[in-house]
Amino acid sequence: MKGKGKAKVLRRIFKEASAILIWAFLFTKFFIFDIDVYLANVVSQECVFLLKYKFFFILGIFLLLWQCLGSRRFLLWLIFVLASPLIFVFWRVPQLLLRSKSWIVIVGYLSAIISFLKSLKVNLAMCGIILLSILLIITQDQKYILIACMIFLSGSLFWHFTKRFINSFKSPSMFGLNATMMKDIVQKAHAVYKIEEIREAKKIDITEAEHKKLMLKLENILLFDRLWYFVASKLRDFKKSKTLIAFCFSKLFYTMVITVIVFALLNYTTYKISPNSFVIPQNSTGIFSFLYYSFNTIFTNSLADFYPIGAFARLLNSAEIFSGFMIVVILFFVITTVVKEKHTEELDCMIEVAKIHGQELDIIIRDEYKLTIDDAIKEVEKIKGSTLKLIYYFTSQIDG
Repeated sequence: MKGKGKAKVLRRIFKEASAILIWAFLFTKFFIFDIDVYLANVVSQECVFLLKYKFFFILGIFLLLWQCLGSRRFLLWLIFVLASPLIFVFWRVPQLLLRSKSWIVIVGYLSAIISFLKSLKVNLAMCGIILLSILLIITQDQKYILIACMIFLSGSLFWHFTKRFINSFKSPSMFGLNATMMKDIVQKAHAVYKIEEIREAKKIDITEAEHKKLMLKLENILLFDRLWYFVASKLRDFKKSKTLIAFCFSKLFYTMVITVIVFALLNYTTYKISPNSFVIPQNSTGIFSFLYYSFNTIFTNSLADFYPIGAFARLLNSAEIFSGFMIVVILFFVITTVVKEKHTEELDCMIEVAKIHGQELDIIIRDEYKLTIDDAIKEVEKIKGSTLKLIYYFTSQIDG
């Protein structure tokens, strides 16, 4: 048994470590520098020619793993590696947050994730355009293909800025819900409580089984009562915290990262079309060098040995500086004032809806069961309700 346990742990370590290494390698390769060339040079310059046959090496490694792990385990490992970024975002991070029991951070994280999922098509399209453009810019030298990539990238960036600005003035919705939607959910929830059935059951003498059924309904009502007060309490804590401001700044940061990457690609493409458009240090003609140049440009930090001299390259330089100004001044003002105020108003409405529904359930428990909340908890304790731990937890987390 101990041997099997150790083997299981080793397989898990291998699975996690291989996924991290593969994704770290891919990220470094595509967005930073040619790590495979660097590693080959570190081993021996004579090994560089082997990179021409790297497809066969990779294929050989996968076939070897298939042979060692077997078909089932190899397939599961492959699925895990491919899905590991999603597993990290939607499973690992939430697990850590739940263990920390920091509900303010949990609310903020859920809001960010669901906000991303709401615009998943748009985000995937944006990422797809950038990745496809990177691939074509790196592999192609034909002028018309490179110009087409530049047009797509410029259009995507302009659209991103426009959408970001317009959305700043739209009514926000936390978790894809706004106060109106919450009210609809509350109205539909009333059907679950079946108040009329409770009244009818109390008019007649009931058996012990029917009494237990009535208490189970009380348990459900009590659970939702505690849940709505819990939601109101945590939304109130979220509103008081600095997380909302951090959420606004994360949008700014995302826009800045996209801007730096797109302008780096535009400048690199311009250099490929017309190498005389830039003064560049020797051995600094890769995408990473242009990312460095783009990052400095957006913060108006000029480089002594890396600067544009061609007309179009200078135009791109001015456009990036202007984009940085747009982010820092206009978007900063809009997102940190208008968006924050709108989110605060929306949060107030959602807190009020949750609180009112909790009060409505208090009234149901008081009028239909003739019990206080404490007495209702005691009744649920008598029947050893399955949701009793949740009721205790929600009650302990309610502030005021």
